[in-house]
Amino acid sequence: MSENFSVVVVEDEVETRERLVRVIDDSEKFVCAAACGDVRSARQALLDNKPDLLLLDIDLPDGNGLELIQYLGEFECSTRAVVVTVFEDSRHVMEAISAGALGYVLKDDPSISIEQALLMILQDGAPISPAIARQILAKFRDSKGEEDKPQEIDEPGMREIESLTPREREILVMVSDGFTDKEIAKLENISYYTVTTHVKRIYQKLSVKTRVEAARQAIRYGVIDSN
Repeated sequence: MSENFSVVVVEDEVETRERLVRVIDDSEKFVCAAACGDVRSARQALLDNKPDLLLLDIDLPDGNGLELIQYLGEFECSTRAVVVTVFEDSRHVMEAISAGALGYVLKDDPSISIEQALLMILQDGAPISPAIARQILAKFRDSKGEEDKPQEIDEPGMREIESLTPREREILVMVSDGFTDKEIAKLENISYYTVTTHVKRIYQKLSVKTRVEAARQAIRYGVIDSN
């Protein structure tokens, strides 16, 4: 029997919460350990269950859902968090990433399902809606500044970039443009698992953990145009 990974869902809208629970329980990989509608009950659920994954919204009746990510650190829990929300403004996005969220998915994003997002997290990926990825990259590009001039490039970072194979560079460019692994597989006519393998190797070579970090390296070292 395959291992089931536990998930705590935090969503105040009843209909949406029930839909998320159904998606999780219908999956062969996941089981819903608890479903909560506010920060207070979610804190207790996290403490009681110590789940593998936390699926949460940001705007909750009694506080900010991001408080729960910080709460995980208080009892050294290894739970990995994915934000699922309607907020796509840069303030909410950057606050979530700073708090420790490993994924940021828009509720109405048709390009990535909840199950796909959770699977990506288990594979050390970082599920981010393409619209959000493009927004983050735009911020990095806008703030590129003097530190990114060619003469200031550090040799260790350049060596990491040069270690990428031509195929890995192609994949990195597409990741930087906000394409999901599924979209890359379709565009390049290769399997989804081939893409995720390439992405993992890119992360390892660049010493990064998320798509955003990988994209920032690509911009910094000239793999993609910053303009």
